[in-house]
Amino acid sequence: MPLDHKTELKNLATQCDLRPVKAEDKDLILEMRNQSHVRENMLSSGIIQPEDHKKWFEELIKANDKAFFIFTYNDEPAGVIGFYDLEKDTANWSFYLENPNPPKGLGTIMCSMGLNRIFGRSDISKIRTIVLDKNVKSLRLHERLGFNKIGQNANMVKLELDQNTHEEISLL
Repeated sequence: MPLDHKTELKNLATQCDLRPVKAEDKDLILEMRNQSHVRENMLSSGIIQPEDHKKWFEELIKANDKAFFIFTYNDEPAGVIGFYDLEKDTANWSFYLENPNPPKGLGTIMCSMGLNRIFGRSDISKIRTIVLDKNVKSLRLHERLGFNKIGQNANMVKLELDQNTHEEISLL
């Protein structure tokens, strides 16, 4: 990655933050997750009903094996990033941005901030995810972040990032 682009990312990152999800984020997360540009790139693309979301969210808030964050840009909620299976050494993640056309680099910043946060835990050594093969933007983002393809099945690509690779190419 050219140094100028990395500098641009670091400058943009000064306008961003990542905070843990709070109880009052329940409706915000549902609203973001149900947007068509988010749903079409998720493994489960249906509209999530409020009662189903309420149950999921209540379990999320109590869970010790999950960590969810609200990503903010200019002090406004701009995305969600979540990590699952945190009681193992390999966690899974998912994320989405609210804006279908965010400023260039915003997704990279959100993901880099999340990876920095989760790899800061001594017990996590790898992150895995599954991406729909039609989601070219996400596949390219994962490649920039250092993820390697470890499998493919039907219309899904399985990716993995180890902590050492992340530290070597960290974008922030």
